[in-house]
Amino acid sequence: MDRYAPAAFGGILTFGGINLSRAESALLARQLGAIQTHRPNVRLLSEGDMLDRPRLIRSGWACRVRFLSDGRRQILNYYLPGDILGLSLDPDPVALAGYASLTRLMTMEVGTLRTLALDRPDEYPELAAACRRMKVHEEFYLLAQITRIGRQKAYERVAHLLLEFYSRLSRTGLAEGASFQLPLTQEALADGLGLSAVHVNRTFKLLKRKNYVRVERGTVTLLEREALAEMCGFREPEDLFQVDTVPHKTAVSF
Repeated sequence: MDRYAPAAFGGILTFGGINLSRAESALLARQLGAIQTHRPNVRLLSEGDMLDRPRLIRSGWACRVRFLSDGRRQILNYYLPGDILGLSLDPDPVALAGYASLTRLMTMEVGTLRTLALDRPDEYPELAAACRRMKVHEEFYLLAQITRIGRQKAYERVAHLLLEFYSRLSRTGLAEGASFQLPLTQEALADGLGLSAVHVNRTFKLLKRKNYVRVERGTVTLLEREALAEMCGFREPEDLFQVDTVPHKTAVSF
């Protein structure tokens, strides 16, 4: 088992933040296809492709992305180990943006997940609730991304994204203490933050000089996590809403 793979893969008892029963956990495990390996910076899905074969990220990082005609890209969402790539709960799911690997990526197809969540929610309520929660979180992080690149200063953008990575990796057991592995290049960070790679580098140096973060050999340590969160207005999804776990009801209650 890859040391960067989520601890939840041991028995898949936690999925999308929902604690699964052993029966639904065993069912999900049986749906997982063979591991596929993808090289870094490979396009996995293009705009207009059908989203009918979601894939669970076993290890590695990916993104949802829009490419410009000259090859430039805007990263819309980052996908981390334990996330689902290309999960849609729409009846006719079509990719509105592309998906690409950012690092060496290992994925496993979960081909029947949509069917179980959409067509049999009464039979598998925990899986259905987990899928709804994942989609709510995905939109939450997309809105956070829009706010970052639309209104925040460079140091706020970098701090906010680092806090998001730490929060998400903590949920899957991939953060240790205040530290986590960040395998992304500065270019991959820049393409998500609306900055140049040079500006990202300069901002990291500023945060290190202010003793907010430490970066050593790809490991980021958040030295002043609460101060960083206050500085950039970081909030967890659970701070804003509660996700309903009962099928056929509104997924989010404010």
